[in-house]
Amino acid sequence: MKVTGNNYEISKYLTETTTRESQKTGETSSKANQSLAGPGAQGQDVIVELSQKSQEVQMAREAIEQQPDMREEKVAALKAQLENGTYEVSPQDVAEKMVRMFMDETG
Repeated sequence: MKVTGNNYEISKYLTETTTRESQKTGETSSKANQSLAGPGAQGQDVIVELSQKSQEVQMAREAIEQQPDMREEKVAALKAQLENGTYEVSPQDVAEKMVRMFMDETG
């Protein structure tokens, strides 16, 4: 599995996927919990099989946790550009990103 994008996009994907999976399996989980807590459940081995989607979500979470909170080399390059006066922001890029984020939030 390949995880791409920034942490915001990945976190948003994980949150949405986890929510959908929880909603789908909510009823199933409550039934499973009842059967595990029932008579005779003690001393028995319990086998849990995760769906492919759940396994992918877990792998994505682990990949995110292994990433540093800050990309040092990128921060250093931006600081150098700021200090040299060569840092330029494209108003077009900023506007496009703002519109894209707005559209993502409003669905």
